[in-house]
Amino acid sequence: MKNFLKNNGLWILFAGAVISVALALMSYFSTTSAPLVNAVNVMVSPFRSAYTAVATWFNDKQNYYRDTTNLLEENAALRKRIAQLEADLRQAEDDRKESEILRDALELRKQRRVP
Repeated sequence: MKNFLKNNGLWILFAGAVISVALALMSYFSTTSAPLVNAVNVMVSPFRSAYTAVATWFNDKQNYYRDTTNLLEENAALRKRIAQLEADLRQAEDDRKESEILRDALELRKQRRVP
């Protein structure tokens, strides 16, 4: 590393000075935006893209979790409703059987229901 800096240090210093002077002149003569700002934007752009990608992924995972949670809650409510309807059906079957037994015991004829 020392040999590299001894051999090329002056050139690196010269290149840095030229770039600094060029940026300063471009900033002074620019009417729209400073080249330094443009250079920083170019350097920061990949980080912005990465941040956006990570934020989008995170939001997608949150939405997936929310949707899954909602579906699980809805599924539980529907299972509860099915259990209630099955209990009602069993009670209706028991009531029908009891009605048939009582009708036979009292010798009543079967009545028709009018819809």
